[in-house]
Amino acid sequence: MRWVIAIALLCVILARSAEMRCSVYELQALSLSTHDPKLRYIAYVRWLQDNSKNCTINQLVYIQNRRSEWLGNADTLEVQAMINGLMEK
Repeated sequence: MRWVIAIALLCVILARSAEMRCSVYELQALSLSTHDPKLRYIAYVRWLQDNSKNCTINQLVYIQNRRSEWLGNADTLEVQAMINGLMEK
């Protein structure tokens, strides 16, 4: 039952994140409300892929600085490298 709720929540949040904006609060809420580290990693990376092009450098720096807090066990070097690459563009 919890999986169904988690997946439904992810779908709603990901659908909302498809809008053309960079809502750091949305990424934070998505990360902190997803218990399973694998699902949290997938949702976080998908959000970055869909929304990061609309983020300012200040928003990307904030995301990078909060990465370990929001991802917890789902934090990886791949995520760090992805965000660093986005900030270089």
